[in-house]
Amino acid sequence: MSAGACGIDCGVCRLKVRGLCSPCGAATGEAAREKLEAQQRIFQGSCPVLRCARDHGIPYCLRDCTHFPCESFRRGPYPFSEGFLQMQQRRRSESRPPTIALKDMLRWKEEEIDSGHWEELRGLDPGEVCRRALAAYDEKEASYRVRFLDRSYRVSPSRRSVVRAEDGAGTSFRFAETSFAEALVLVLYLLRAKELPLSGRQQTERELPGGGTFFQGPHELPRAPLLERFGGDPPGLLQAGLALGAKPLAFGDAAFRLQALPRVPVDYILWAEDEEFPARLTLAFDSSAAEHLPLDVLWALIHIITVRLLEAG
Repeated sequence: MSAGACGIDCGVCRLKVRGLCSPCGAATGEAAREKLEAQQRIFQGSCPVLRCARDHGIPYCLRDCTHFPCESFRRGPYPFSEGFLQMQQRRRSESRPPTIALKDMLRWKEEEIDSGHWEELRGLDPGEVCRRALAAYDEKEASYRVRFLDRSYRVSPSRRSVVRAEDGAGTSFRFAETSFAEALVLVLYLLRAKELPLSGRQQTERELPGGGTFFQGPHELPRAPLLERFGGDPPGLLQAGLALGAKPLAFGDAAFRLQALPRVPVDYILWAEDEEFPARLTLAFDSSAAEHLPLDVLWALIHIITVRLLEAG
């Protein structure tokens, strides 16, 4: 993409076409890092918009920042007029989706996993499934054992059930009020996971293939409950993550990597609120995440993690 982090399309700028100016690209990318270094070296300063976006892990302000337009745009004479910024603020406040209440996050009454998914999973070779998903198979129980955050689950295609492994003969999650999301994630993961190594390239949800279209409106990831609880308490969020088996990362004011599923890690990076900016939370995925889970199931996965983090906190 030739757009800059601020939203200007460098591809239609004559300065870029004539080679007089290089594009910034996403603020989280390598081009942005090089641009900031060059600005500091040549001008002893840097673009405040690009610097802010990179410091907060936001690829494109206009698309990805929930606080756009912020003071970084209002203070400068460009890139946008005051009329444009006012229009953006008005339209965004009109279309902002309602915050999802915690008690409603995983509540899908009368929902069951599609019977076609169970039949597909039942017909697959267990050895092949285990290689793809890094799972284990119990031939006696005819069930898969899968690690999900800090817990172990048993998925049985023949019984069409998902249970906590340590619960023994506990109630199937398929029949529990808030369990449809766990069952959906685990079954679809076993069906769709691929035998791929991690790419090592971290992407926000909107940088994943199709994510820019999907993760908006009612499908925005549930950051608000975590920001409300931990926006002024980064150590609290870190401790909640560690309770779920996370590994600390050296970013922001608190950061960690959760191994949500054997092939799907999720990074959480929190910048605490200060006098100038409200708290911000970035979620980052390995670029292979969308190979293992459809986007709607990835959305359900993050809801589960949100609930678990709030419970742990």
